[in-house]
Amino acid sequence: GYCDSSNPLRFRGGSTTTSTTSASEVEIQVEITDEQKLRRKIKKLGVRFGPEFLNAIAQNEADHLSDCQKSCELFYCASGPNTQTSNDTITEGTTNTAETNTAKTTIKSYSMGAVPPEDFAESFGFPLDVIKVTQPTGPPLFSPHESVSVIQTAESEGIEQNEFKSGKYQLAGDWLTNLPQTLAWFNKRLETTFFPLISELFPEVVSGVEVLRAHSVSLLKYNASHPRTDVHIDNG
Repeated sequence: GYCDSSNPLRFRGGSTTTSTTSASEVEIQVEITDEQKLRRKIKKLGVRFGPEFLNAIAQNEADHLSDCQKSCELFYCASGPNTQTSNDTITEGTTNTAETNTAKTTIKSYSMGAVPPEDFAESFGFPLDVIKVTQPTGPPLFSPHESVSVIQTAESEGIEQNEFKSGKYQLAGDWLTNLPQTLAWFNKRLETTFFPLISELFPEVVSGVEVLRAHSVSLLKYNASHPRTDVHIDNG
């Protein structure tokens, strides 16, 4: 998620567009941020739909800010824009985007095809290449040893005792907020891996690690008959 306490409507980034006009041989450059575009759109919609619409938007801003504050009570939140990965280099294709680190995790972008962009289309361009997948040509984000350790920690906290059915799947899992030791690992990885990775891979819409938030996080285990989910999008 994206949070900015001073500009709650800037949900996902801080990119700008620049328009240039010429008047009497004087060049004037005007920067228009995504938030300004959104504010202008909301103002027009407010004229069309009236006070009820504007009140709903104001309530949405307040709820969003409250959610952001609650996230920082449970999950790691960066305090400034200079946070970097500790030992993971993020490489997209052959480009090293975190040169201060030694390990290399290669990320490949895939296009979403004909799916029309909803947010910040001008920033991303089209077609969208926002599907990011780690490649076997480099080390994974998490070593086998670390992955096994996380699973063992979650099991020691009783994760398998919490079984439930979700559609055709029989799951065992829980929210990380109920697994304090697993949560401690996850919060450290938010700081060293997840937030820097997201910031590096999506610079068009994420202005820095300090605006990212973890909202609701769970760890799930699927049964033998359904070891993984079908291809899908959560909240899509």
